Amino acid sequence: PHLDSSYRIQKLNDIGFVWNTREHSWMKMYEELKSFQQNHKHTIVPQRGTSKQLSRWLDVHRREYNASMDTTRCHDDKCKHVQLS
Repeated sequence: PHLDSSYRIQKLNDIGFVWNTREHSWMKMYEELKSFQQNHKHTIVPQRGTSKQLSRWLDVHRREYNASMDTTRCHDDKCKHVQLS
């Protein structure tokens, strides 16, 4: 049977298909940072151990922020979400 594109899109949506993998990855790390902050009451993530990936991700955002101190470099609300410590 012929399946139109809207049907196929809906089938993919039904199983949780991720359309924007970059945004999904960013939000996943952001949620991990929020959880870390809630558990530890700070956002100074160790560079070793189980949070190594989170630490690297946070380093990138801190460097970007510190390089310009200008949130206009962010093209969306992401910079507003990351609270620097």
